[in-house]
Amino acid sequence: MGNNLYLLLHKKTILSYIILCSIITILLTYINQRFILTDKCYYNSFIEQMSAEKIEVLIDNKDNIFSFLFGPTFLLIKILLVSLPIYIGIILVNIKITFQDLFKIVVIAEFIFFIPMIIKIIWFYFFDEEYILNDLVNFYPLSALSLFNYKNVEPLLIYPLQILNFFELFYSFFLAYGICKVTNIDLQRGMKIVLSTYIPTIILWEVFVTFLSLNAT
Repeated sequence: MGNNLYLLLHKKTILSYIILCSIITILLTYINQRFILTDKCYYNSFIEQMSAEKIEVLIDNKDNIFSFLFGPTFLLIKILLVSLPIYIGIILVNIKITFQDLFKIVVIAEFIFFIPMIIKIIWFYFFDEEYILNDLVNFYPLSALSLFNYKNVEPLLIYPLQILNFFELFYSFFLAYGICKVTNIDLQRGMKIVLSTYIPTIILWEVFVTFLSLNAT
């Protein structure tokens, strides 16, 4: 894995990875909107809340250009929000690494989160054909939430339970491993850096999302 990571870090530029991430994000967005967010899904979700005409308006607007640009924009913001605190933490403990190398590690690690997106598409296309938007929003494979029926969970606990998932753990490990390979520190020290910088960032993000949820209800 060490040699493979070395090749990933040095074979391509940051821009090429960002472009690749953006292309995959747009492609998955298209597949999701074409095959998962179907007209049937919208009617099942809103037929008791609004007229058919209003539902048609929602359906007509779901494929606008902003829906495709949101994913890459959000992705870039997230990568920056993850990279900055980790970089500051590394600098504070006197470990040498360029922001460019760290940024590339975070970009490559982000590919991990395409896996649950693909699993979600496969699940609702092949295995669960009767669903509503809430089912899609609250579905996260291999998460703590998947152990419960989300309808029986307090709304404010849903997002924290989603964050507790296998992919976050693997993502954190990959970040630590990447930092170790670039800086030549041991994995234990790399994990301490990630746990002391990335985890607080996730907690702050969780508080922010919870705050938005409270104001939206």
